[in-house]
Amino acid sequence: MGKAQDACRVTARKDPCWRENKLSMDCLSDNAYDKGFCQQEFANYRSCKGFWNSVSWARKREGLYPLIPNTEEERKAFKKKYAETGEVPTFV
Repeated sequence: MGKAQDACRVTARKDPCWRENKLSMDCLSDNAYDKGFCQQEFANYRSCKGFWNSVSWARKREGLYPLIPNTEEERKAFKKKYAETGEVPTFV
């Protein structure tokens, strides 16, 4: 696949909520696209996106890049710090 196609493809590396997105799409597929059966998956996805958007905005205000951590270990550390402090972390 070419560089342009890779740039627009959503992957686990680029999207920290890739797993939640996949689970919600799989739920829709498994339930004949009846959204009523997938409300928990949708709520998890919205929660995930909200958290990482907050992290991204906070890091941008601080001038820190990349806006979203690249590795799964870094992402887990951010989530852990948020769970401990209740504040959106800008660094770990």
